[in-house]
Amino acid sequence: MQQKTMQQVESMQVGLALQLVVSFLLAGGIALGVASLADSIGIQQPVVSILAMVVAGVAGLLLTLNIQYSLYLAHLALARLVGGSPVEEDGALRWRWPLTPLFAQLHVLKQHTRELLQRERLGSEYRDQLLRQASEAAAQEERNRLARDLHDSIKQQLFGISMRVAAAQARTEDGPGEAGVVLADIQRSAQEAQVEMQALLQQLRPAPLENVGLVEALRIQAQALGYRTDAQVSVELSALPPEERLPPGTQEMVFRIVQEAFSNIARHARAHHVWLSLYTWDEALHVEVRDDGQGFEVATSQSGMGLPNMRERAASLGGTIDMQTTSGAGTILHLHIPFVAPLVKQENAVVEAEITTSMEQAGKYLQFGLEAAGLAGALILLDIPFVAIGLALVVALCMYIQARRYSTRVVLAAGSTNVQRFSLRYREHELLFSILALSCLCIWYLPSVQHTWPVRLNIWALLALSLALAGFALIELVQSYRVLERYYAVSAWSELVNEMVQRRNGVKRSAQFWLLVVVLSFFFGPLTLAFPPLTLAQWVSDAQLAILICWPLLNLVEYIQTVHWQSMPVRNGEDRHGAHNG
Repeated sequence: MQQKTMQQVESMQVGLALQLVVSFLLAGGIALGVASLADSIGIQQPVVSILAMVVAGVAGLLLTLNIQYSLYLAHLALARLVGGSPVEEDGALRWRWPLTPLFAQLHVLKQHTRELLQRERLGSEYRDQLLRQASEAAAQEERNRLARDLHDSIKQQLFGISMRVAAAQARTEDGPGEAGVVLADIQRSAQEAQVEMQALLQQLRPAPLENVGLVEALRIQAQALGYRTDAQVSVELSALPPEERLPPGTQEMVFRIVQEAFSNIARHARAHHVWLSLYTWDEALHVEVRDDGQGFEVATSQSGMGLPNMRERAASLGGTIDMQTTSGAGTILHLHIPFVAPLVKQENAVVEAEITTSMEQAGKYLQFGLEAAGLAGALILLDIPFVAIGLALVVALCMYIQARRYSTRVVLAAGSTNVQRFSLRYREHELLFSILALSCLCIWYLPSVQHTWPVRLNIWALLALSLALAGFALIELVQSYRVLERYYAVSAWSELVNEMVQRRNGVKRSAQFWLLVVVLSFFFGPLTLAFPPLTLAQWVSDAQLAILICWPLLNLVEYIQTVHWQSMPVRNGEDRHGAHNG
C-alpha cells in the first residue's frame, strides 16, 4: 500500500513538473513575442521589460488555472471533511490531472470519514441506551422508596377508616341515623385517601410520567382537582408531537407547571369550572389552564402564586408563560413551547444555507459576466475601439472563474445532479460560449494591424485557431442545451411555467432588437465581408456581420427548444395545461 502511494506521489510530482515547465516555456515565449513586437513599434526599453513581465505573469496564471482550481477544490473538500460536513460529489474528487493521486486519496478519506461518522452515531445511540437503562434502574429504586413512603403515610388513614367502621358496627344498635353519618364520614375519608395517594405518587416520583405518559398524568391531576375542589374540570388533550420535536424534559416540566397551576386553583381560585387543554399549533406545543374563579392581581401575587417558578421552568425549555387575570374575572394561563428542529433537519438547514449563499454569489458573478460579454458584443456593433472590447472580454472571463469557485461549493454540498446546480451549469456554459465566440471574432483583429508586426501574420494559423475556438464554443453551446434539458426533466412543471414564458418572451424581445440593429446598420452603410480583414474598418464590418448572422440563429434554436419541451407529454402525472392556465 505504501509503495503504491509513493508511486502515485511520484507520478503527481512528474505531472506537476511537466505542466509547470511547459507553462513557463509558453509564458516566456509569449513574453518574448510581446517584447519583440513592442520593441519593433518603437516602445522604450523599460516599458518593454515591464510589459513583458506583466504578460508573462498573466500567461503563467492562465496556463496553471487547472492546478489552482484543483487545489481550491481540495481545500474545500478537506474543510468540509474537517467540519463534519458531507462531500456529495464523487466525480469532483477524481481525474484532476496532474493532481489525480491527491484527489484519489481525498476520495478514500471521504469514505473513511463517512464510516467514522456512522460509528460515532452508533456509539451515541449505545450511550443513550446505557443512560436509559441507568435511569430505569434509578427509577425502580425510587419506586421502591415511594412504596415505603406510601405505606407509612396511607396506613394511618386506612387505620382511621377501620376504626370508624368498627364504631359504625357498634352504634347500629342506637339507630340507623347515626350509623349513616358515620358511614358518610368513612366514604369521604376513603376518597381523600385515594386523592392523596395519587397526588403523593405523582409528586414524589422523580419520573412521574414514565408509566402513564403526560396526557394520562394530566387527566389524573384534573380528576384529583375535581375531588379536592368540587369544581367541574373539562379536559381537551391532543396527542403529543414526536419526542425529538420537543426540548429535553418537556413532559416533566409541563406536568410540574400544570400541577402548580392546579394547586393555585385549589388554594385560591374558588372556581366552579376549570378547563385544561393541550394542543400543537404553528410548530409549538400549547397548554392552557383556565378557570372562572375570583382571579387575582398579578403584580401583588406573583411570589405567593409560584409564577416565577413556572416562568423559570418554561424558560428552560425556550418557552413562555402568558398569564391573563383580573380580580373577580377568572384566570387564564397559557404555556407556549416551540418545537425543536430534528438534528437531520438542522444539518439540512445548514447545508441549504450554504448552498443558497454559494448559489447567490455564483449567480451574481455569472450575471455580471454575461453582461460584460453582452457589452463586448455591443461595443463591436457600435464600432468602439478594440481595447474596450478586449477589456470587457477579460472581465467576463474573470467573472466566469469566480463563478466556478462558488459553483464548486454547490457541487460539494449538494452534488452535481442538484436541481439548483443545473441552472448554474447552464449559465456557466452560456457565458463560456459567449466568451469563446467573441474571442473567435477578435482573433481577426490582428490582420488589420499587421503593418505593426515585424513579420507578416500567418493567416492559416489564425484560421486554425479561430476554427478551434469556434469548435469549443459550439461544444459549450451543445452542453448548455443538454444541461437545460436535464434541468427541465428534474424540475416540477409548475415551477417552470413562468420560466418558459419568460424565455419565449426573451427570444421575441431579442428578435425585435436584432431587427432594429439590422435596420440601423443600413443607415451607416452596407456591411461587407473582407477576408482577411486588412483594415480596422474591414474587421469591424466582418465582426458585425458575423454577429448579425449568428444572433437570429441562436434565437431560433432556443425558441425551437422551448416549444419542443412544452409540447412533450405530461411527466409524473403533472397537469401542464392546468399549471399553465393557473
